[in-house]
Amino acid sequence: MNNNALDSLTTDYNIVGDDAFDRLPEVCAALFGGRSILVVSDERIWAHEGARLEAALAGKVAYRLSLLPGTPAPYADDNLVAAIKELIAGQAALAFGAGSINDVVKRAAYELGQQYICVPTAPSVDGYASYGAAITVKGFKMTLDCPAPKAIVADSGILARAPAELRAAGYGDLVAKIAGGVDWMAADAGGLEPIHPVIWDMVQPWAMEVYGRSREIRSGDSAAISTLYSGLVASGLAMQRYRDSRPASGAEHLLSHVWEMEHLCVDGAPVSHGFKVAIGTIASTIFQRALFSKSAGELAAAAAASGGDILERRLAAAADLLAGSPVLQPTIESVRAKTPRGEALAARRAAYLAAWDSLREKALARLPEPAVLAARMAEAGCPSALAEINLDKEGLLRGFRIAKLIRRRFTTLDLADEFGVFEELAERAASWDLH
Repeated sequence: MNNNALDSLTTDYNIVGDDAFDRLPEVCAALFGGRSILVVSDERIWAHEGARLEAALAGKVAYRLSLLPGTPAPYADDNLVAAIKELIAGQAALAFGAGSINDVVKRAAYELGQQYICVPTAPSVDGYASYGAAITVKGFKMTLDCPAPKAIVADSGILARAPAELRAAGYGDLVAKIAGGVDWMAADAGGLEPIHPVIWDMVQPWAMEVYGRSREIRSGDSAAISTLYSGLVASGLAMQRYRDSRPASGAEHLLSHVWEMEHLCVDGAPVSHGFKVAIGTIASTIFQRALFSKSAGELAAAAAASGGDILERRLAAAADLLAGSPVLQPTIESVRAKTPRGEALAARRAAYLAAWDSLREKALARLPEPAVLAARMAEAGCPSALAEINLDKEGLLRGFRIAKLIRRRFTTLDLADEFGVFEELAERAASWDLH
């Protein structure tokens, strides 16, 4: 993280409300002058909500429309980014849609050195306001570099009318910040990545607030949807200020990344990011509560009994689990960069054992009971069982084993691994029975 960037935001306009579209002409003029704008959307979204945007722009902003096919929904991959680049080259662009449309326009605009406006149509992801775009490159999902939009303008009525599954996906993505926050707490306790209080407070209160409003999200309550959207955008803005996704992402998102790389589908359709994260959050919460149920003495004994070279063990696991994958080499580099050995490992363990009682108390006070969490996810319309996203115990266990390798970010998965209890806890989480 670059501390000098904490007060810096790329997004100059963040407007939401029933009258938000009244300000669209003003925003377009400020960013693009009198240039014509290319609106990028898809046929399904335009059929439902295009008239609202047309009314806002008609006679005030010159624009052209480019519609992607609506069925199946646009898939954010490198081929679509290339196609969008051709469409918007040299033009002002406005993305009118949900996560995938925003991601491909964001990345295409960046590659062209252009700015764009984001007009979200669903409270489904936190990526509207974030740096980076989730793009599948050569078959593998990656977060590609690119700045956030200069403006985000959201109509409250459109957000409230979003399909129930998109509202549920947003719920899963925002509630995930609770478990992700515990991962940051763990990194902070070991002196590896201190919590920045301002950034923390941009995300965590929203996550805790929305967690208790699962039924209202499912029913489409306008106030609850407004809270959900505001929390998702705040999360994206926190990532902007922090210049990293740490404030919004922990082990639960690493699990989701694994399933994205493995093209997890149900009935031939990719499982949404929010639904994968929902299952990842339940699994991570089970794992974390099991980890923090252990005493410092139990951890010390487990570490003493673990034996072997942790780096060699991780490298062997990466070679076995990711053989033939294009992410193998980057994973090996990440493993080498983040793995302590010898005196460094001993010092890290000692630091955690000294801080354990305090960290344990704070983490357990924050983490929900897994059965209650699963029930809340189900109430919001998220999946709450492995089979609902075409996953089983072995798939989840494999996900845990890969997730602790693929990124340099320190999470509770790394903490458990460094004390020799990772396999025990992953097995427990993969065998969940919450009913």
